Amino acid sequence: MKIDCLILSIFLLLLLSCCTTNVPYPETWQEITQNSGYKCLDLEGLYRNNNDNFYLSDLFNVEILGPKEDVTIELKIKDSETLSVSVNQSDKDPINHEITLAQDEYNCKDGVINFKRDREYYIHQVLMATSRADVQLFNSEEFMVAKLTHRSYTLAMLVLPIKNNNIKWEKWEKINHP
Repeated sequence: MKIDCLILSIFLLLLLSCCTTNVPYPETWQEITQNSGYKCLDLEGLYRNNNDNFYLSDLFNVEILGPKEDVTIELKIKDSETLSVSVNQSDKDPINHEITLAQDEYNCKDGVINFKRDREYYIHQVLMATSRADVQLFNSEEFMVAKLTHRSYTLAMLVLPIKNNNIKWEKWEKINHP
């Protein structure tokens, strides 16, 4: 009897240790377009940095000094192997950041840019965790849409493993196309 209770307890702990939340694509947003072949050039352009919830510069891990609201982000695909991100501030020189295909940092498939954000490690009270986001960038008529899949692995009380997958959607307005 004690063994059955122990097995049931372990099973319940393992079942509770895995959490997933998936937010569906918002119905009120424009449709995203996917192209067959290497057509990520549709995502090139100038975008607003702010969408009221999240900053595009943060998505690409680019540090900005000063207000982020007045910043624009320009995306360009160089020689089909490098995604160039230029952060433009009105009173400062542009900040350039590159994500390369050669280092498996990003790829383009069916008109969607895929890349992984930098891994984050943190310790907070009884939690030790690591987190990484898989990012997919889609094109729509007036916006660039990002699907962010956060994958977190945690040790609660340094013993109980917890895996968390969280999917959310963000969009940024296009200012102009190249």
